Amino acid sequence: MNVTRYTVAERRELLIQATLRIIAADGVQSATTRAICREAGMAQASFHYAFRSRDALLAAAVQYALDDDVERTADALIGVLPEETDLPTLVHNCLAAYVESVIADPNREQAVLSLMGYARSVPDLQPIAEQTYRKYYELAANALQAAADLTGVPWRTDVTDLAPIVIAATDGITLAYLSTRDREVAELIARSAAQTLMMHAAVPADEVLG
Repeated sequence: MNVTRYTVAERRELLIQATLRIIAADGVQSATTRAICREAGMAQASFHYAFRSRDALLAAAVQYALDDDVERTADALIGVLPEETDLPTLVHNCLAAYVESVIADPNREQAVLSLMGYARSVPDLQPIAEQTYRKYYELAANALQAAADLTGVPWRTDVTDLAPIVIAATDGITLAYLSTRDREVAELIARSAAQTLMMHAAVPADEVLG
C-alpha cells in the first residue's frame, strides 16, 4: 500500500485549504479536526505534525484567507485599469469587475466572511481583522489615485477619505450577492457607489455611466 508523504508545509497547505472548503459550506463550527482531516484526505493522527491545535489551524486559515482576499480585491479593483479611458467609466468598471469576482467564486467569499467574523470574536485574532481592513483601505486609495493619474482627472476629496466608501461598496456587494444571488442588485450597488464617488471628482456625477 502506497502512503503519500507530505512535508510539513504541504500538510499545512492541505489542511488550510480543507478548512476553507468546510467553512464555506457549513461554517466555522463545522471545521473540527476530524472533518478537516477527512476533507484533506489525511489521517487525523497526522494533524499535529502541522498544527499544535485546531485554534492554531483556524488562526492560520484566517491569516491565509484574509491576505488572499486582499490580493484578489486588489486584482479586481486595479487589475482592470486600462491605459486610456475616462474616470467615470473607469470607476464603474473597477467596481463591476469586483462584482464579477464575487459571482465567480461565492464559496470563497462566504469563507472569508465567516473567518472575518471568527477573527473579530477571538481576542488574539482581532488585530488581524483590523489590519486587513487597513489593507483594504490602502488598496482602495491606491486604486482611486491610479484612476486619477491615468485619466488626468483629480479627486476633490483626499483618496484616503474616499477609500472607505469603496470598501463599504465591496462589502455591500458581497453580502447582497451571497444572501440573494441577485446579480442585478450587486450591479446596482456598484453603479450607485460609482456615482457617489464621482461626486468627489472634477467631473459631473451624472457622467459616471456615460
